Amino acid sequence: MEPCAAFTPWHNEATGRTLFRYKDGKCPQYYFYFVDDAFGLCYLWVPTWVRFRLQVYCNGHNWLARQLDNAFADVADLERARTMAEPFPVEILHRALDARTVQYCPVLRHFGVAYLWILMQVEHATDIIIRRSDDLRPLHETLVRSATHTVRPEQAATFLLITS
Repeated sequence: MEPCAAFTPWHNEATGRTLFRYKDGKCPQYYFYFVDDAFGLCYLWVPTWVRFRLQVYCNGHNWLARQLDNAFADVADLERARTMAEPFPVEILHRALDARTVQYCPVLRHFGVAYLWILMQVEHATDIIIRRSDDLRPLHETLVRSATHTVRPEQAATFLLITS
């Protein structure tokens, strides 16, 4: 159960009209995790309350890694990587989301509506590239200690690390 928008009927005796009033509510939420061919590991959050305000997470790094043949461990041509990342295919993402909506929220077909997808949160990565492990060695202990003291277990669980 998670918070969601809820509405309750309300009859205005002065006007004789029945309306819906907003109130905070709770409803079951479903999280569907999947690996998309183009965008890698994703999830779709589906509330069970009408309006079905879906939320999707995908990581653009996965898309770029596929463009670079999964060569993220060693990017030889940084300019080429930047050039490839610039035209992120939002239209392709929207089509992929439409397909997942049909799959994971089939009730929508009964309403005859489609989603207008909006990018609510977009992050621009400013990755630090370290060319030699010896350059990282003096910082390693400080980074690990800082991460240990600042990241709580419930936060760590939200980040997935997949290695091959």
